[in-house]
Formats: sequence, structure tokens, C-alpha cells
Amino acid sequence: MKNKKGLIILSSVIAVCAVGLVISPLVDWSVDTGSTSGNIGKSSRFSRKTADEGISNMEELIVSDPDYKNGIVTAYMVMHTRAQQFSNLVDMSNEVAGEIPEYAEVIDEMNKVYVTVNNVCASLIRAGENINATLNGEKRPDLAQNTINASLAYTTLQKQNKLATQFIEVTDEYVKTNEASDRLLFVRDQWVDYQLMTAALEGDEKSAEALEKKGSLLTAEKSVAALGSFTIGQQISVLQSACISNTLDVENSVVRAVPDEVVSNVFNVVSNTAEMVANNINTDQINSVQVSEMATDLQRSFISNLSNTIESEQFVKAIGWDEAVVANQADAIQVVANQADAAQVVANQAEAVQVVANQAEAAQVVSSFNVVGMQIGTLVSSFEQVSNNIKMGMKASDEMIRNDAICGELGSFIGETSIGQVASLKFF
Repeated sequence: MKNKKGLIILSSVIAVCAVGLVISPLVDWSVDTGSTSGNIGKSSRFSRKTADEGISNMEELIVSDPDYKNGIVTAYMVMHTRAQQFSNLVDMSNEVAGEIPEYAEVIDEMNKVYVTVNNVCASLIRAGENINATLNGEKRPDLAQNTINASLAYTTLQKQNKLATQFIEVTDEYVKTNEASDRLLFVRDQWVDYQLMTAALEGDEKSAEALEKKGSLLTAEKSVAALGSFTIGQQISVLQSACISNTLDVENSVVRAVPDEVVSNVFNVVSNTAEMVANNINTDQINSVQVSEMATDLQRSFISNLSNTIESEQFVKAIGWDEAVVANQADAIQVVANQADAAQVVANQAEAVQVVANQAEAAQVVSSFNVVGMQIGTLVSSFEQVSNNIKMGMKASDEMIRNDAICGELGSFIGETSIGQVASLKFF
């Protein structure tokens, strides 16, 4: 019961942080620039250089230097997606393991850094809005400082990745003598995916090999069903992370289990859906009916992007999107019918707890729309172009781009940006 209460408190924190209402100053955080070193990060195929004048001219660089713009766009999408992934996986870990004694230590440690994680997400949201505005030709005098702050915050967050390893180890030991739910195994597999990307960005080949040997504990079919048991916001986070892994050709369990039309188009689907509903929803006064409508619109948008194949039909059923669309509509009607009893709901402590949880979920859905939709739609479009070019480069027959070189260079790019230096990348 203690963990459940803690989760409710934490959910209320993300409800605030995720929509950018609380943003902590992060510029004074220390950073271990050595974490981005490694043989892959030093790849001779993609040379990089640091400018002595620093990053104060970032706005000019983004506008006039296509390679730098591509680097910033790609680095930002990697940072933002991974920070959101970490935050959501902490939530999901609490859900599936919060009441299991063997997980008490790692869950407690995760919860201690929860506010920090969501402050990092908030800092990245602000930087993303600045980058997006710059891409649209707007003047943002705080662009460089906000981007440095966000990169520094993200780099500092990486020091907590040991918690991902700890959760994996606890689970692998737990399943030796206990029966584990598919939801627990799914979260474990997601932490493995998270750490596979960590290893790629740090150029840590030994860790990557060890993680690949650990592999996934769930089959593809069970993974999709387990994904469907989490909230739409959490589903989006998992799919976005899979998209990043797919772009950079890093091993990922969801990429193997989910149709490519979903993984490849997740950012585009969310962005387009956000634009479609933006004029109809007041995000400052979000309610359960609107959340149900937004979730239904998202699920319908994903379904409409699928090919009419047996595999895609099986996926929609396995994740529960066909049933969820109908259920959300029914829930919306029920919420309207129960509005007269709202005072009694709040008066009842047990039901009030559920109201808080629903508000947290509402904020999570709204955050998903804001972050990859209304606030950074241009940035998302730029990333899709870079993503396509990276994939084309990987498939080229002569002098192919290696995924380990790209990831190593991205890790270095992020590290140098976090200390206010100008890094350059050559993806193509």
C-alpha cells in the first residue's frame, strides 16, 4: 500500500512537470564528459571538431549550416525521447513491481530521482520549443542557453542508468524462482532496450553484447498484448523509443513485434493528430471526456496508417486498439452521466485517489500531444527527413554508414553541447 501511495504522489508530480508548469534551473549541474568517450565515439569515418567561440551562435548555425541543424535535430529527438522513456519506465516499474519485496530497493531508488527526471523532461520541452521556433524563422535569444541547459540535464540523467541495469538484474533473478506477469517481463525488456541504446551512444560494445545475450523474455505476440495493457501515453513513449532505435539500427524488442507502419510513423501520427484536435481541446482545462476523445483519435490514426494485412489486423487486436476505441467512447458517455455525482466522488477518499490518477493520465496524454505535436511539429518533420537520409545511408552499397559510428558521434555531440561547445556531425 505504501508503494501505491508513493506512485500516486509521483504521478501528481509528472502531471505538473510533464506539461512544463515546473521547470528547475539546471545550468549549474555537473557533468561527466568522459561518459561520451569510447572507440566508437572517436570514429575516423565521422570527424568532428569543436569551435573555440562556443555555442552562442547556435541560431545562426541552425539556419545556415544544414549539417549542424541535422545534428541538433537528431540529438534533441534522441535526448527528449530517452528522457521521456526513462520517466515512463519508472512509472511502469512502479505499476508492475511496486508491491514485490524483491524490488523494494530499486523502486525506492527510482522514486528518489523521479522529480529530477521530470525536471529534465521539462527542460527538454522548453529547449525543443526554442529549436522548433528557430526552424520556423523566429528569433529566440535564449535558444543557446536553453539547449545547453537541456543537454546538460540529460547528460546528468544518464548517471542514473544504473537503475535500469539493477531492475534487469533483479528481474532475471526473480524469475528463476517466481512466476512473473507478462507486464513485469515487458517492463524488464523495455529497460534492456533502453540500455542497448545507452551502450550504443556511449560506444560500449562490451555492454551491448552482454545486453543482446540477455535478450527479451517475452515473445513478440505477448509483448504487443502487454504494451496494450498500459496507458496510451506510455504506449506512445515505448513506440517513440522504438522509432529512434529503428532509425539508428539499434536492437529493440518492440521493433521486432510491432508493424513498421506504426514504429516508423509514430511521431508523424501523434503530430498530425495533435494538429487535428488542437482547436477543439483546451489543454488548461482538460477533463476525462477529452482524454478519452484524444486517446480514441490517436488509436484511430495509428490504425489508419496500417496496411490491410493479416499481420496488421492481428496487431490491432493484440494491443487492444479496436476494443479501446469503443471502450473510450463508452467511458466518455459514462463520465458525462456521472458529472452530477462529482462532489460525492471527491468526498470519497478511495475514489478521489482514482481522480488524481486520471488527472495524471490526462496530463500524460496532453504532454504527448504538446511535445511531439503542437510545440515541435517542424522539428519532428526535420527529424523525419534526417531519419530517412540515415536509413538510406545505411543501405548504400559503397562506404555504408555504420550504426555504431552514428550513435557514437551522437553521444559525443550531446556531450559537447552540454558543456557549451559546437560539435559537428557528418551523417551522410
